[in-house]
Amino acid sequence: MKKQSLLVVFFEGTSSAVDQLATQIGIFAHTVQAPRISSHTEVLSIMSRGGKTIKMAFDGCGVTNGLTGILFAAGLDGQVHKVIEVVEKMSHYGGVRVVAIGLSRGGIACLKLAKKLASKFRTEANEIEAVSLSMLLFDPVPGNAVWTGFPFTAAFSQNLSACHNLKRVLALYPYEPLPDIAMHAPTLLDYPATTKVEEDVTLGCHQGALIRTNVCPQNKYETASNLSFCRIYDFLDSEGVKMKLPPTIHLP
Repeated sequence: MKKQSLLVVFFEGTSSAVDQLATQIGIFAHTVQAPRISSHTEVLSIMSRGGKTIKMAFDGCGVTNGLTGILFAAGLDGQVHKVIEVVEKMSHYGGVRVVAIGLSRGGIACLKLAKKLASKFRTEANEIEAVSLSMLLFDPVPGNAVWTGFPFTAAFSQNLSACHNLKRVLALYPYEPLPDIAMHAPTLLDYPATTKVEEDVTLGCHQGALIRTNVCPQNKYETASNLSFCRIYDFLDSEGVKMKLPPTIHLP
């Protein structure tokens, strides 16, 4: 019987780099106990040695693609394509569970990933899914104007109702809005009837709700970040993702 492997994917917010640990996305990307890869060419060496878990982590599209990434989310499709290539390689060894976590525009990358996985790995009726997806969306924002929709980022990614292999979604929306000029209104989505969905409003304001945790929170953003950390940690833990927190990170 073929084994099932796990791929954990992190998509940072627009202007954040994973290795700078500016947000909890980067922090969790480093705490997951698995080899980190950037290309499908690295899958073979891991899987042939009996590895069962792999992780990937992507900088924000504003970091990788500059102004076009900031304005138009350029770069997200390329990141998603890399993940698809890795999943395809891993599927040669058996079933693949994908767990994806995305902040802001990184959340939009998760939506694009869901649609690509659904179209790439189709399953006949009554068959077990070869590839499944669970995802955590933290304030997924396309960066569009509310009235006009310009520049139409994620225009074709908001309806996920056909994503048959989307098993679970936790979508967290901080309640404090950013200024209108930032064009950071979050997006609400359509999911398959079979998907386990939890949408929740949480404390804080966008990325300000994902700073480092604090043993004794001194302000509302530190309190919000402690809460966010617990939600993300519990989600990953419930998905069977093994983590090891460094001594410098407080688990609230």
